Amino acid sequence: MSAIKPAGVGDAGPADVHGDRPLAPLWNFGRQLGRRGAHAGWPPFVAFLAGWLVVASRVPDGWGAAFDPASWDRNDSGQYLKIARHGYGMSTRCGGPTLPAPAIPGKRMCGNVTWFAGYPALMRALSATGVSMMAAGLIIAWLAWYLTLLMVWVLARPETSGFFAVGRRWACLLLAAVFPGQVYFAAIFPISLVTFAMLACVYFATRLPRRWPALAAGVIAGSAYLASVAVLPGLVLAFVVRWGRKHWTTLACAAAGVCVGVLAVLGYAQWAVGHWNAYFMTERIEYRVGVHNPLPALAARSRQLWPLPHPGTGRTIAEQTIVVWLVLALAVAGFAAGFLGGLQRESFFRRAKLRSFGRDHRASSDLVLLVAAVVGWAIPYVGGGRLSMYRAEALVILAVPLLRRVPAVAMVPLILRSTSVAWHMAPLFFGRVLV
Repeated sequence: MSAIKPAGVGDAGPADVHGDRPLAPLWNFGRQLGRRGAHAGWPPFVAFLAGWLVVASRVPDGWGAAFDPASWDRNDSGQYLKIARHGYGMSTRCGGPTLPAPAIPGKRMCGNVTWFAGYPALMRALSATGVSMMAAGLIIAWLAWYLTLLMVWVLARPETSGFFAVGRRWACLLLAAVFPGQVYFAAIFPISLVTFAMLACVYFATRLPRRWPALAAGVIAGSAYLASVAVLPGLVLAFVVRWGRKHWTTLACAAAGVCVGVLAVLGYAQWAVGHWNAYFMTERIEYRVGVHNPLPALAARSRQLWPLPHPGTGRTIAEQTIVVWLVLALAVAGFAAGFLGGLQRESFFRRAKLRSFGRDHRASSDLVLLVAAVVGWAIPYVGGGRLSMYRAEALVILAVPLLRRVPAVAMVPLILRSTSVAWHMAPLFFGRVLV
């Protein structure tokens, strides 16, 4: 007769409800995440504090106001708060005390359906615990900002060990802490939530393949911000090069999660205002967003960057764009270095090597991150209209883990410049200059 081991002794997991068999997969997955989180959690927290101090030091009413949720409620934050409190609303009577005047004369359509409902839904759920709606929005934003940095730290883990590899990893993390658009990570906006969800979606779809976490992260991303669809092309490419049914299923779950999140918001719009396409209608009519040739917009933007404008709002925004473009260029170089380095031992044209690339978790995640960052960066140029360029550029943070192959010394000027941009951008946000 075998002895019965007391509960809590040894490493056995919880018992299955149908017998004495342990729930090994779920238990082992939880333990694995716990070990990784305990080991990887403190560097992102240090970076979070550093990034928070940069933007909080610019709050107009001092350090005490930095902990007041009202200080972080600016412009579009009010729309998310309205959705959290009252749900979607759309009207043809614009220009009233609570609705903005129509942007295009003769077109009467306004409301809050232009803002996705995933973030407000989480705010409403958290407010059920007794915190105010505004405080709930800030808690979610700050927590998601920390989790974004955690995902950057995990994804930026280098292939080699040693002092210089650790330095490169820390450089990636510090750059992410002061990344362009950083003030929106700290404010009552869904930007930090969508960047965390997109990074987690890529992580669980490629680096640590898990179907349900990848699906859940995709749903959160898709329901929080439409630009999260930028991750879909990269997932499709990874699906093409990946080998193995398990990996295909995980990638499909991640892509399906993003689609389900977007469709859930459209379905809610149909239920709330009777128009599933209300978002696209208001974007087209009020903000003149559509499908445009991005080349003229890129050319016009390039002409605004050089020579740099005189010190002021225009110069700060231009410097942020330059930092983003440099990050993209370095990310492409980092991806190419990793890809070409993996091909040194065999010919590029050998099928065995292509299969090896398809089985490489790091290569797959790098591919998805690079494509998602490029597509996310291009969306404002393609959409045109009145899309916020400096807010959308925050999504390029997905490319930061690819900079783990760039020497840390070369990244120091980029970190310092990005810190300067964050320092000057924050007062523009608090002063309602940025929308």
